[in-house]
Amino acid sequence: MRPLKKSEMFNYSIGDLGINFWFQFLGFYMAYFYTDIFKLDPWHMGTLFLSARIWDGINDPMMGFLADRTRTKWGRFRPYLIFGAIPLNIIMIMVFFVPELQGSAKTIYAYITYILGSMALTLVGLPYSSLCAVVTQDQQERSVISSWRMFFALVVAMGLIIGLWADWFLNNYWPEKFNIQLLAGEKHTDPTAYFTLAMIFGVFSTIFISFAGIMTKERLAPPTEKFKIRDILPTLSKNDALLTLGSALFFNTLFWATANAVTFHFYKYVFTEPYYIEVFGKTFNLVGSKFLFVAMIIGNAIAAFIAPIFSKYLGKTKLFIWGSGIVGILGILRYFVPTDPFVEVLWIPSIFLFLIVTLLATIGGMFCAIGQWGMVPDTVDYGEWKTGIRSEAIPFAFFQFTQKVGMGVAGAVVGWVFSAINYDANLIVQPENVQQAISIMFNILPGIFSLICMILLFKYKLDGDMFDKIIEDLRNKNN
Repeated sequence: MRPLKKSEMFNYSIGDLGINFWFQFLGFYMAYFYTDIFKLDPWHMGTLFLSARIWDGINDPMMGFLADRTRTKWGRFRPYLIFGAIPLNIIMIMVFFVPELQGSAKTIYAYITYILGSMALTLVGLPYSSLCAVVTQDQQERSVISSWRMFFALVVAMGLIIGLWADWFLNNYWPEKFNIQLLAGEKHTDPTAYFTLAMIFGVFSTIFISFAGIMTKERLAPPTEKFKIRDILPTLSKNDALLTLGSALFFNTLFWATANAVTFHFYKYVFTEPYYIEVFGKTFNLVGSKFLFVAMIIGNAIAAFIAPIFSKYLGKTKLFIWGSGIVGILGILRYFVPTDPFVEVLWIPSIFLFLIVTLLATIGGMFCAIGQWGMVPDTVDYGEWKTGIRSEAIPFAFFQFTQKVGMGVAGAVVGWVFSAINYDANLIVQPENVQQAISIMFNILPGIFSLICMILLFKYKLDGDMFDKIIEDLRNKNN
């Protein structure tokens, strides 16, 4: 098989930008949107997140089975991107609409739209991820593609679009352009601004996902025999590499999903006192979610550049292990950084130490993301070698399910903790116990989850030499 062109890698990878408009927006804003904008009871929010994930346990494998059996002139996976982009974005826009309903009717609306949105993300996201396994079988090319995908997902979508532009839009654009006067402490609370932002995301998400579907080519032919639905469980249970990586992915997702869910709560109620600096005659406040995202953009950009180099010499598994260790240790240490930005630690104001730790932890987190998504396609080939059954979509469905379960559990934990501590979104200043709980969920819990992920990865044995033997055996078998 000829090497992939850079343009082919770009055409496929940019699809992750379209998907991550929603994936990152949900991760960072969903809990805040439901508690402070939609005014959904925190207990219902936690239950909703977990209920959606339980349904995914049925929905995701079935979607994987359907995608694997799809045969069209466009291929197996591309049609879901080409024809699924518009329905996905219409549903996701409705998730961020606040209806003029009261009581249980409003709660039911949240349940229906969120679960449908989750199903639509599966409809498009699963075939998109599965495409990687039929584009190339070269490990290094998969690592490079993973780096490109994570660049679009984490640097562009999460950092530039969600972190900076969306934050600016919600704080400034709507009140200024439409002369809506907001009182102090009311920024980020206008429901119409969220709905408008969702419509903008919907347009661009549709464009990028459709482009990837049209321009990407499925270069590996589908298997001649179709496996049956009863083969799903054996395909999963006998693939020990798949199960090990899936368990690590679950805890890796718990780490970032928990922190992301309370990011805006942390900066609204815990790390709040401003710290002003002057740069080129302009004054900036370093305390706030905006500068957290600046640190994350820098960290992700650095990691996206150096990760393929590290992966080439260390391997994807060690890249993932080292990243998890960095995130876990720094996440726990960040809890002990004073939330008063003026307190000096190691002769520097705590705000600078906080941003430095965040930047370094972000590099570790990017190593995890690049490593894991570069490793997932390898389990497809390993599964065929181990069981004789080749399925691209079922393993990716399993990984997507474990990731969504991690997001659901994280959201449920946040919602139920908020309910237990009597979190009140109408308060501008939260009680000390609420601030403490938010800080723990933002720092310590994610750190613990990441260290568990690192420990689990030591059981993963699908290294470079073994994988080379697997590919050679499969080629001999198919020839």
